[in-house]
Amino acid sequence: MDNEMLANRYLLNGDPKRAIALYREAIESKPDVEAARCRLAVAYLQDGRFDEAADQLYSILEDRGEATPDCVASRCRGFVKSTELAAAGDIGDGLCRLVNGEIEDARRLLAGSDLTRYPSVTKLLSRLAELTLSGRSAAATASSSATDFDSSENR
Repeated sequence: MDNEMLANRYLLNGDPKRAIALYREAIESKPDVEAARCRLAVAYLQDGRFDEAADQLYSILEDRGEATPDCVASRCRGFVKSTELAAAGDIGDGLCRLVNGEIEDARRLLAGSDLTRYPSVTKLLSRLAELTLSGRSAAATASSSATDFDSSENR
C-alpha cells in the first residue's frame, strides 16, 4: 500500500497526525498530485492547524493559475464530506464549507471567529473572494456581450 492510500485510511479513522506525515511523503515524491494536497489540507483542518490548511489550499489555487476556486472545491468536496470535522470548530467547519462552495454558511461560521489568530486563513479567504468575483465578473461580461449581440440581431 502506498503512502497516500495509507494516509487516506488514517484520515478517515481520525488520526490526522499520521495522515499528515504520510501525505507529506506522498507529495514530496509526486508534488503534482492535487488530491493528496487537498487531503493534506483536510488533515490539517482535522488537527486544528488552520493556517497550514489555508496555506495548502492557497498553494493549490496559485498553482492552478487562471482556474476558479471551483477546482479546489471539486477536488476536496467528496473527501471533506466523508470526514468528520466538527471537532475543528467554527473556523475549520467554515473553511470546509467555503471549499465546498457553501459561501453563506461559511460566512456565518467565520463571522464570529477571531481570524486575526490565523493570517493564512484570511489570506486564503481573500484570494478565494478575488477569484470568485473575477469569475462572476467574467461571466457577467460574457452574459452582457451575448445579450448585446442578441439585441443587435433583433434590430
